[in-house]
Amino acid sequence: MSSSAETSVFIFSYGTLQDQKIQEELYGRTLSGHQDSLSGYILSTINLPENSLEQNTYFIAEYTGNPNDRITGFCYEITSAELLITDAYEGEAYTRKSVRLNSGRMCLVYTKA
Repeated sequence: MSSSAETSVFIFSYGTLQDQKIQEELYGRTLSGHQDSLSGYILSTINLPENSLEQNTYFIAEYTGNPNDRITGFCYEITSAELLITDAYEGEAYTRKSVRLNSGRMCLVYTKA
């Protein structure tokens, strides 16, 4: 974290934000986090051809409500300023929601709109 006075939030990543190269590009640092999971969601894919020259199909969390459905990923602590960067990175195809992970931690996750 860049400043102890800055507000922090937790985000749940199930895709590209787990990539250390992307973390360095977005935040200028590598995030530390812990593995967690989110029930009631499945991973779908979304095609975003304008986002990258290297990749245009991305994972997106889709709510099912089925407690047997589960997504595994990582929970990271980021600053409120980094959250704004993350919002811009994820773009309009994703909606940010507050959820409770299976560990019990409240976390923000980017889902299908």
